[in-house]
Amino acid sequence: MSSTLQFTAISGAHNEDAVCYLLEIDDARILLDCGSYEDYSGEGLARLQRIARQVDAVLLSHPDMAH
Repeated sequence: MSSTLQFTAISGAHNEDAVCYLLEIDDARILLDCGSYEDYSGEGLARLQRIARQVDAVLLSHPDMAH
């Protein structure tokens, strides 16, 4: 039996934004980190709002504002 895996950078992959990634394994959607900065842009929040209701779990790699 095989699984489908998709890894999507929501923020932080190509710049200094707080990190946030979406990992999809079959029908499960896991948000890996969900960082924030004091001057976090509205654009970053808009990307999170588009996927927020679809997320099944949130996994934080370590306790830090950027994660």
